[in-house]
Amino acid sequence: MHHQAETGEIVFETPEALGRRLALTADLEYVHLTIRSGGSIADHALPVVIDFFVVEGSGTATVADTDVTVSAGDLLRVPAATVRSWRNPLKGDLVLLGIKRVGG
Repeated sequence: MHHQAETGEIVFETPEALGRRLALTADLEYVHLTIRSGGSIADHALPVVIDFFVVEGSGTATVADTDVTVSAGDLLRVPAATVRSWRNPLKGDLVLLGIKRVGG
């Protein structure tokens, strides 16, 4: 299978961020997430584990009230039901691949 971010279904959109689903299987959902320069995503939690791989840029994730600075090449795991938020205070996009464990 071949999937492209540009044609993926939009699953999250604000003026500051855009998320597109790359693929959904019985066990996993893959989301390409772009947080624009100066943008953020407010506190939220999901009932599933999610891994974020930083594809491009740098930014800050706040996970359970702890700030974590991330940059290209980093992997961040967020446990299920854990509150998190994102900030991109730098020039250029912060691009993430979110991998959600939706099944089993």
